[in-house]
Amino acid sequence: MPSRNLKLTIAYDGTDFVGWQVQRTGRTVQGVIQDALERMHGFPVTVYAAGRTDSGVHADGQVINFRTTIDSIPSAQYHIALNASLPPDVRVVMS
Repeated sequence: MPSRNLKLTIAYDGTDFVGWQVQRTGRTVQGVIQDALERMHGFPVTVYAAGRTDSGVHADGQVINFRTTIDSIPSAQYHIALNASLPPDVRVVMS
């Protein structure tokens, strides 16, 4: 099955995060998004960001992308599906 490369624009309140990138300890934005995508897809999904943030830093309009073979969710509807699985301090604002 061919894969799709999807771009999402996200916003988050970084107060309770130790930064963007997955780390051994602490809650990260990348980790929260990847966990939500894994619950949706049933397999691990790696998310890449156009930039990283440090501990406590907020973002509004950060661009991320990931590859998936799932085609049951239209690209334009990913923000709705993913937001249903994300905590309130992380939102997909555009897909």
